[in-house]
Amino acid sequence: MVLYDDRMEEIPFDEPTDLVAITVETYTARRAYEISAEFRQRGVPVILGGMHPTLIPEETRPHADAIFIGDAETGWAEVLNDARQGRLKPEYRAPVGRPQTGTLTRRDLFKGKGYLPVTLLQFSRGCRFACNFCAVSAYFDRTQF
Repeated sequence: MVLYDDRMEEIPFDEPTDLVAITVETYTARRAYEISAEFRQRGVPVILGGMHPTLIPEETRPHADAIFIGDAETGWAEVLNDARQGRLKPEYRAPVGRPQTGTLTRRDLFKGKGYLPVTLLQFSRGCRFACNFCAVSAYFDRTQF
């Protein structure tokens, strides 16, 4: 598994790859669609997930081979298994909510990316406020876990 951050480095589109997964937020959707198109043009299957595909799946579908609606933590193993067998489904779903307990962050994936030296910690998800401009409020249904 390799992590590329388009904001920090060039994406090696021609590097051999079996599957590309892109997390999409509303403000990154246009660039995510461009990245997806580059990989799909090379015959690499792409799955898009995150807040944007969850909130607007009909916009996202044409830009990917599969989309993931909800939090991928509990359903990602199914995606990988299906991809290995060459049977990626058009859509995967999992509930939105609490982080998967017992999962350790793969800090090695962030090495050499140019990020500030910070320790990653997630202590909550969501937001209790109902700001009409915010995708986080809509994604987590105005709740905080």
